[in-house]
Amino acid sequence: MESTADHMVEAQEVAVPVPSSGSKAKGYNDSFLELDRPLEALALMHESIATTVGLGRQIPSVFSKSFNALSPHVRDSTSGILIGAVIDVTRRIFDALWSWISTNCTVTATFESGNEAFEWISEWLAQQPGYTSSRDFDVIARPRTRTLSSIAVPSPGMSALYSKHSVPHNDGSLAQYLPSHDNRLWMFYGSRLMRVQRSRMSMKEDYGPGYNIEKITLTLFTFSRTALHELIEKAAQEHRARDLAEIQIHIGDQYGNWRRLSSKPHRDFGSVVLEPEVKRQLLEDANEFLGNERWYADRGIPYRRGYLLYGTPGSGKSSSIHALASELRLDIYIVPLSLKTIDDSVLADLISNTPDRCILLYEDIDAAFIDRSTAPPVQATNHRGESVEKSGVTLSGLLNTIDGVQAQEGRLLFATTNHPERLDPALSRPGRMDVKIEYTHATRWQAEQLFRLFYPAEPNSEKEIMDNYAKEYADTIPPGKFSLHTFRDI
Repeated sequence: MESTADHMVEAQEVAVPVPSSGSKAKGYNDSFLELDRPLEALALMHESIATTVGLGRQIPSVFSKSFNALSPHVRDSTSGILIGAVIDVTRRIFDALWSWISTNCTVTATFESGNEAFEWISEWLAQQPGYTSSRDFDVIARPRTRTLSSIAVPSPGMSALYSKHSVPHNDGSLAQYLPSHDNRLWMFYGSRLMRVQRSRMSMKEDYGPGYNIEKITLTLFTFSRTALHELIEKAAQEHRARDLAEIQIHIGDQYGNWRRLSSKPHRDFGSVVLEPEVKRQLLEDANEFLGNERWYADRGIPYRRGYLLYGTPGSGKSSSIHALASELRLDIYIVPLSLKTIDDSVLADLISNTPDRCILLYEDIDAAFIDRSTAPPVQATNHRGESVEKSGVTLSGLLNTIDGVQAQEGRLLFATTNHPERLDPALSRPGRMDVKIEYTHATRWQAEQLFRLFYPAEPNSEKEIMDNYAKEYADTIPPGKFSLHTFRDI
């Protein structure tokens, strides 16, 4: 009984907050909620619970006395620590939740410059309003030609490679606006949320200034990869549909990658003013080769074909290749042998990355390789008559890419030269250069055809009159005196 009385006395000693004048009495639940210090509220709550369950006030009393014994500055600091801890725990929970969502509810694809897939996705994104309307963007001067660089930041050295004869932009705009690098852009693909991020990484070289690699990362919020696969396939099909109307011209760089140089409209093979026999030989031989892959395979013959076009400058060698590529629907890949930065290793990388159905072009091959028996050494020049430095590619390295183990099959190899006598016999022998076609200065027949091309007969005019004019004009041209290119300036 005595212990019970003591317990009742202790229970009566519990302090109850005294209500202020004009206010109603408040219990524990009201009192600690109005305190502006979290620890004091915690102490009152602990005391209330302990009293309710009959534990007495010893524990909360000790806690309350210990806390009240602290200085106000310490109590405030402790309260701040508790608030910070709550915020940190909340942040960690959110990060863990986001990590789980990113791992289980998204699919991510990365596209790197230098790969054709990068061109697909760059062109597709350029058509999306959500991508081009970013509020944080880079402003880039639009190139004069319609190339991949009109959509994405050019790769190193590409500004010097733009063709002067490509199709200009139709919108006439002088600038392009792209989301800034390392800036995450949110948009929708259909009903699915998608995050797009552009990034750029600088690559250092032991020798030289180095170069940049650009990446585009797509993250699609979905449980299945099907939607992302559909997006990529759609971008690829749209890209290839645009390519069907044009010839894509690529050029190799010093890093062993192919870069889009330009796009040119298809050229009618009939517009190339060459002797009929030359045109027939070139077109028939190329068509026969492309249609007889099985014949080569059955006989164990490497499926390769080499063409050497040689002759005077401006006689139509490059135009013939462009027209043939248009006729056969083949893209052109130019190997810049005159670049000193292209060596055997880079050349091997370029050849290994060449598609099987294309035209592989070595322009001015004499500028890079001189006949070893020539003495004294001859200064190398390109098709414009300009002196060029010696190539970093060795003759043996080039021969290996033409018919060695690393040589690709299924492509048409074209080499042009103004000086066939300067070529090493090992390079121009049959098996490497299977077909050799000479281009000369314009004949009178070619001069007549060029007149008809530049001055076609009007629908209401007499065709015979224009034919007579063409013949009279051709008679005034000395045969074998002028190149075809010269007639454009006459």
